[in-house]
Amino acid sequence: MRKQWTFYCGKLISIILLAIIFLGSSAYADEKPEIFVQMGHSGGVYSVAFSPDEKYAVSGSRDTTVKLWDVTSGKEIRTFTGHKGNVTSAVYSPDGNYVLSGSYDKTLKLWSVKSGRTIRTFDGHAGEVLSVDISSDGKYALSGSQDKTVKLWNIESGKRVIELKGHTDFVNSVALSLNGKYVISVGEDATINLWDIESQNKIRSFSGTKNSISSINLLSDGKQLIGSSGQFFSLFDLSSGMGIRRFKGHSAPISNVVLNSGSNHYALSSSLDEKLKLWDISSGEEVKTFSGHHGFVFSSELLRPNMTKPHKIAYTQEGA
Repeated sequence: MRKQWTFYCGKLISIILLAIIFLGSSAYADEKPEIFVQMGHSGGVYSVAFSPDEKYAVSGSRDTTVKLWDVTSGKEIRTFTGHKGNVTSAVYSPDGNYVLSGSYDKTLKLWSVKSGRTIRTFDGHAGEVLSVDISSDGKYALSGSQDKTVKLWNIESGKRVIELKGHTDFVNSVALSLNGKYVISVGEDATINLWDIESQNKIRSFSGTKNSISSINLLSDGKQLIGSSGQFFSLFDLSSGMGIRRFKGHSAPISNVVLNSGSNHYALSSSLDEKLKLWDISSGEEVKTFSGHHGFVFSSELLRPNMTKPHKIAYTQEGA
């Protein structure tokens, strides 16, 4: 599926920030989002993430750059240059001082948010890096690659700590558990793998779908996860590997699913059907559909529910 998204990426991509006064109140169901558009990248945008204080966002693009944005004003603050291939994934460190990115150039890079300079490059994958994550203590970086491996890196030294092998195809998405003991990876081989970091053993492998799995998200309790595949996504129990609930409603493949931080009451899905959908995780019901994009929506992100004005950020192909 990732191969199809690469094909669909246009030369003109807009980052769209939508301020949605919603979450938990039906009073806002009919209100239209306030929208402003940023046209900073010159190629398709693959990844977007908020800073811990939720004042900023970073985006990784096909134009080989990472960009830093002010969420309130929508203005571009800084561009991080140094990758030699598409930037497929970008995340903030827990303290907000650094950004970690993964690229088609087979490397990870750690950037200083303040200066925009490259702090460290992690080199060791034999294939394009498709997903990255940072541990909750900020000491380790995680990466998944087209070389079918998952690698854990020491951020301070830049050295590889462990390499996990078990997928039979591209590793599309990776995540570290909040307690730092486990790694979750999903791939084109339609499997979700749960790994123990200390023993480096695969604890469990499960799927529930015949299609490739494009993204994963751990719920804040660390006991459940969401994985997307095709036109739906599912909620899984990590201890048993059993599917709990399936969320259907999109008419084209889902590109990404994100959770609102903290409570995890809601999930936001983005799709090639040009729509974003908000879901109630506990009931499985679709709460709202956001339309208005004129191109494939590749991903989205929700801010925490304790904000007075929760935001949603999405990126899409438009004008291609």
